[in-house]
Amino acid sequence: MKLLILSSNNGAGHNSAGRAILEEARRRGIEGDMVDALSLDAPWKSRAISEIHIQGALHAPYLFEVGNYLAEKDAWREKPSGCYRANARYADKLWIYLSERRYDAVIATHVFPALTMTHLKRHICRDLPAYFVATDYSCAPYVHETEMDGYFIPHVALRGKFLAAGAPFSRIVPTGIPVVEQFVTRLPQAEARRILKLPEEGKIVLVMTGSMGFGDAEGQVLALYRMLGRKARILVMGGNNEKLKETLRLEYDGAVTVLDYTREVPLYMDASDVLITKPGGLSTTESAVCEIPTVLTTPIPGWEEENVDFFTSHGLARFATEPENIARQAKLLLEDQDARETMKACQRREISKQAAGEIMDYVTNRQRSLF
Repeated sequence: MKLLILSSNNGAGHNSAGRAILEEARRRGIEGDMVDALSLDAPWKSRAISEIHIQGALHAPYLFEVGNYLAEKDAWREKPSGCYRANARYADKLWIYLSERRYDAVIATHVFPALTMTHLKRHICRDLPAYFVATDYSCAPYVHETEMDGYFIPHVALRGKFLAAGAPFSRIVPTGIPVVEQFVTRLPQAEARRILKLPEEGKIVLVMTGSMGFGDAEGQVLALYRMLGRKARILVMGGNNEKLKETLRLEYDGAVTVLDYTREVPLYMDASDVLITKPGGLSTTESAVCEIPTVLTTPIPGWEEENVDFFTSHGLARFATEPENIARQAKLLLEDQDARETMKACQRREISKQAAGEIMDYVTNRQRSLF
């Protein structure tokens, strides 16, 4: 079997989920590739959408609220929606790409390429298996316009939303959101700290702002520093936001550890006692898989708000928006071991660590049934 994963560059989570599936496929000896779907249409479109997403998140998050409102209206108008038509335009190009490279199955980690594959299956090649992976704890607009062979969703509690969007019950598979093996294979805290050359004693709070450095990280760090003082070490991951990292380094002069972009996120989670993070679908899943007590911060309007609702209602995280309240929630968790252990137990119970494996089980079993 040869597998193609169609991702999207508007948000790092879609690529992260794709990499997790690809990692699992290759572990099983299955050949696979991952591409940004829009780049198959026109590379400039992919770059433009990625830049709009980044700049909007950093400087005008209210635009996401407007965009989601318009998407909901567009999605439920008389078919086909504008989004469907836009993504259907390059179905011919995608088919050429697929057929030339002889792919046997396709997995889309974003609804845009799922729409393209839907059009392809309706009008060009119905027999090519195609699947959709939801990377937020919600059902995105336009899912109701897709016709996929499987819908891999984050949790069984979300099945009703996908049924309401028209996905057949038999094709909805509550696997969880896939994360790379590095998050699943955990180390004891003391060992993680030794590897990272962090003090083995004392509490550590890890502040993550996402790959874009989104949110009021400066305010969060100031509130944490004032509230915790020397009671805990504060680590900040600023992603690719160079301005944020420079500001924090100048302001705290070593009293706060500011980290450059790193691939050792799971190790830092293992080393820390409490995590503060924006509520992206992948970042929340990764934190739960690592079983680290978590405080979620202000969501980007739209699906991240639904991530907050899911995680708080299932006891997987706490939530606050103002820096002082975020710091207070972190402090309360640091001081209450029972609360931390209860949250970890909820994370173990509700969040699958084997989502990538379950997805590949389903895909390979269905592939065998076709022959």
